[in-house]
Amino acid sequence: GASKEFTGITYTVTADDVEAGHVLNEATAEPDDPDDPDKPEIIPGGKDTPVEKPAPSLYVIKEAVGNNVAGKTYALDEDVTYKITVINNGNVKVTNIVAKDPLTGMDWKVGTLYPGEKSIPLLKKPSKTEETTYTVTPEDILHGSVVNTVTVTGTAKTEDSDNATIVKTATETIRTDAINPGYSIEKKVVNPKDEYKVGDSIKYEIKVTSKANVVLENILVKDELIHVHSGAKISFTYLDGATLNTDGTVTITALKPGKTVTLKCEYTVTKEDAILNTNLVESGIRNKVTAKPDPVQPTDPDNPDPIDPDPEVDETDPVPVEDTYTLTVRYVYATGGTAARTYTGQYLEGERYTVNSPSVSGYYWSAAFVTGTMPARDLVLEVIYYAQGGTDGGDPDPDPDPDPTPGPTGTPGPSATPTPTPTAPPVIPVQPTPGGAIPVVIPVEPTVVAINDDPVPMGAIVDVDEDGNVTLTPITEEEIPLDNRELDDHKCCILSFLLMLLTLIIYTWFTHSMKKNQKKLEEMKDELAEVTLKRQLGITDENTNTGKSAQA
Repeated sequence: GASKEFTGITYTVTADDVEAGHVLNEATAEPDDPDDPDKPEIIPGGKDTPVEKPAPSLYVIKEAVGNNVAGKTYALDEDVTYKITVINNGNVKVTNIVAKDPLTGMDWKVGTLYPGEKSIPLLKKPSKTEETTYTVTPEDILHGSVVNTVTVTGTAKTEDSDNATIVKTATETIRTDAINPGYSIEKKVVNPKDEYKVGDSIKYEIKVTSKANVVLENILVKDELIHVHSGAKISFTYLDGATLNTDGTVTITALKPGKTVTLKCEYTVTKEDAILNTNLVESGIRNKVTAKPDPVQPTDPDNPDPIDPDPEVDETDPVPVEDTYTLTVRYVYATGGTAARTYTGQYLEGERYTVNSPSVSGYYWSAAFVTGTMPARDLVLEVIYYAQGGTDGGDPDPDPDPDPTPGPTGTPGPSATPTPTPTAPPVIPVQPTPGGAIPVVIPVEPTVVAINDDPVPMGAIVDVDEDGNVTLTPITEEEIPLDNRELDDHKCCILSFLLMLLTLIIYTWFTHSMKKNQKKLEEMKDELAEVTLKRQLGITDENTNTGKSAQA
């Protein structure tokens, strides 16, 4: 039989052929005339050709794109865009391809990728691309970088398995900005006034704001009052999640970047503060607040040294406090010289004062006490001491057994034989000294007074009008209204007298000096007279300043 050979016929092996493991090529022929009854019998022919073994493979590319230029660092809260490319660079198809990025949360269903021809460059082989975004966090700043890995899985036929799992990963690292531990603190008065009175509350607000790119921890806030009395403390009224410590400081446990913690506190002005600020050249209550966080500890292995932020300080402007004014009471002899230590005290405008004159042996005073309401300026008063027995000169004879220097307490006691009836002190208007204190002298006629004589000056009421004019009104026991002489007062005085008498008896029992007993009796008589007079005038210990506690 005749035959004919055909050559030059080609076939390209496919991924399916590789998966099948061979190429079966069958050939057949047809006669020229299919209807020829004498056509020959044709037997089909074929050839089974083996192919290369299955070698599935994926190639994954992950890169930060956009503004990711050479040397760039990423800032806090800046977005990083990643592009992920999956390429089939094997010789069989890969199915059920999935790309996962835990950092960005991406879960990309890629699907199926067929392989390309071997001659095609890698980046031009069949592929699929997807983008995902990540935002830089404070933890990334601490670490100094962001390391991001994507994992790609798929299924393909191998020589040993029809459903082998293919796994590929790709990682991209970007650098972050340097650590910045910056923050600020601000304090202000939220209820400003032209002047704060005693008892007013100064309300403050403290704001601690993070300017850092990391979390600041354990910020210690210390509040310090300036130009206040010793021991003064501020009271926190709102903590905004912070913790008040036992020493009065406040701790902010964690302050995130860009966040603000607001603290509120207040301080109540006291008379001691007013006195202190009156005597200062630069007066006014100031408030200084200081904040300091813990050192920042990096997690970057290339830069492990801690960063210690500087303390931040803010101070409020001086808060004006009402002035106090000085009351001075001088005790002098009629002939000159000091009879007792001068009394000085600080008072608020409108505050009531009562100052008792001290007893001086052998002398009586022009006023047993002075009382009044403090004007808006300093005030100086003088109480004159006159010698008993009709003389008015010189210091008293020295006492061989002197008592301690008395304070301005007590009232004038009886002493010598009655002399002519005294003349009560006149009401004396006094003009103020421009720009200074108001000196006022309280005189009486220099005469010896007995207990049962005509009205005796017991004290003086000091009045200062709006123009600064001072009027002194003497007080005598007979001028006290009867409605102040209640039975209860007399009962109290009787009880006081009995207690004093009992004290005197005990004192006499243990003291054998007649002279000391006589002096003690005189002192107790003076004290009883003072208690009686105070109760009649409605003066209590709460508004009375004794010389023992108030003398200079």
